[in-house]
Amino acid sequence: MISLNRIIRSPQLAEPAELFAGDEPRFYDDAARAAIDAEVARAFEAGRREGFAAGRQETISAVQRLEAALAAALGEAGAMRRAAVDDTLQAGLAVAEFVLGTAVVDATGPLADRIAEAAGDIDDDTATLYVNPSDWDVIAPVLQLPPGFTVERDPSIRPGEARIQGPWASVELTRSAALQRAREALA
Repeated sequence: MISLNRIIRSPQLAEPAELFAGDEPRFYDDAARAAIDAEVARAFEAGRREGFAAGRQETISAVQRLEAALAAALGEAGAMRRAAVDDTLQAGLAVAEFVLGTAVVDATGPLADRIAEAAGDIDDDTATLYVNPSDWDVIAPVLQLPPGFTVERDPSIRPGEARIQGPWASVELTRSAALQRAREALA
């Protein structure tokens, strides 16, 4: 490699007027020209590598910002979806509560069937069935309770509902219990 100090101390360039006569300076010394060309090529390649490295780093940073923005957007969309599902479920439950709260109940069918099924599932030897007095008058002729069951007419029980209470078992045959089971199943 040629030292630039030697070139600066003893340049063999053309006269100053001729030096910049064209687009490039003209050199008389091939070694000086080769040294300068080699330095220009090295500087160009170093700049190119640095530019690529900087561009690569900028691209990586941009991709990381994009990934973070996408993750935030997906998180927000998921939260919005969960909120929409919750709102829909709450609206459905409100409609069901409204309909169940005002619907006419066929006390001889579903209530008697539900009481018989629940009474059969209880292991207690004794239990008390609580029903609305108007329901009992209708279902008493068709309902067969296991031995040890007693019936209590309870005006606080809504029509179409019942409760069975034993020493160990407790069964709620109410709209609110059914809605709670629906909430738990849908959660």
